[in-house]
Amino acid sequence: MNFFEPNSTEIKPELVKNKEYFDAMFKGIDDNILLDEQQRIAVLLNASNLLVVAGAGSGKTTTMVAKVKYLIDKCNYQESEIVVLSFTKKVKEELKRLINDEFGYKNVKVSTFHALGLHIIKTSGENYNGIVDDAGQYKILAKYIKTILFKDKEKFNNFLDAFSNKLFFSDCWDKYSNFEDFHEASYKNFMNKNNINLDEYNDLQIKKRREYKKSINGEYLRSKEEVDIANYLFINGIDYEYEKKYDKDSNTKWYHPDFYIRQLEKENYIEHFGIDEDGHNDMYTDEQLTSYLKNLKVKQSFFNENFNKNLFIITYSKYNDKSKYIDNLNEQLVARGYILKKLSEEEIYNRLRDTSQDSYYSRFIDKLLIPFISLF
Repeated sequence: MNFFEPNSTEIKPELVKNKEYFDAMFKGIDDNILLDEQQRIAVLLNASNLLVVAGAGSGKTTTMVAKVKYLIDKCNYQESEIVVLSFTKKVKEELKRLINDEFGYKNVKVSTFHALGLHIIKTSGENYNGIVDDAGQYKILAKYIKTILFKDKEKFNNFLDAFSNKLFFSDCWDKYSNFEDFHEASYKNFMNKNNINLDEYNDLQIKKRREYKKSINGEYLRSKEEVDIANYLFINGIDYEYEKKYDKDSNTKWYHPDFYIRQLEKENYIEHFGIDEDGHNDMYTDEQLTSYLKNLKVKQSFFNENFNKNLFIITYSKYNDKSKYIDNLNEQLVARGYILKKLSEEEIYNRLRDTSQDSYYSRFIDKLLIPFISLF
């Protein structure tokens, strides 16, 4: 083993002895990389726990790569005996590029801590239900507030006192035994207080949601025009999925069209472009528009392939004949044989009510609870 203990008197001679080796370590890979003395010492040291503390961009990743190369070249380690871990996917990808691809050490395992943990769980035979991302955390926390905490009046009151600036529950919450009854009463009370009928109230809520890009179904979309399309589909009884992965071709895993719709044996993808037919939109800078149009051309070439022609419905923000994108979408759906059956105002109201439950606590979960869990 050519390792040395911290503060060993052998370190300096070893630095001299291995100078040419270290100088040439990254030749042909990146000639600009030259390990400094501190990095070389970190590679040479043998400690059960070796902590390297350094600022951003100072070469920690490079030092890890050099350590791997040294283990294999000088210490007779097999590639399969080495595991390299990172906290972030970005650093992991850089490590993989250098270790697995550039140096060709294909059997060195490079992973994030989370991916390694997941691998261990899967191979151990334990039941695995997936990693809980932010959206998953939100659902769990929201469910806890609604179904468990709300029913414990004393705890819920303490909860409101502690986080009053991020919660929006009315004073009458304690009159209700469960969250669903409270929410239904609160939602209906707002309509009665404003003395408006059902269709006016629905219209008011839909317009209000559109401003922050939320659909009747409760999704947060990328643009207000996509919200209009989602709402049109819902109101007319067309089931849809937002940004469902295109799975008709194994080479297009990257592609998530705006909407996937299905009715009986019919299925289509809807792709909406936020420009006019001539490729203009005054809201974009020249650079943004150039990038957008480049992306559009890639998609257009894909749409125009014979087996895809009837699968995609394309809409634009504006048309040369002054028609509206919703009217254009309507024509294309009817032409393809879709049956449009408009929902009643009561059905729309019920969906708006059901998808507005998070208005009481969304700020608390998004701005405080999930960030706290991540930091903790």
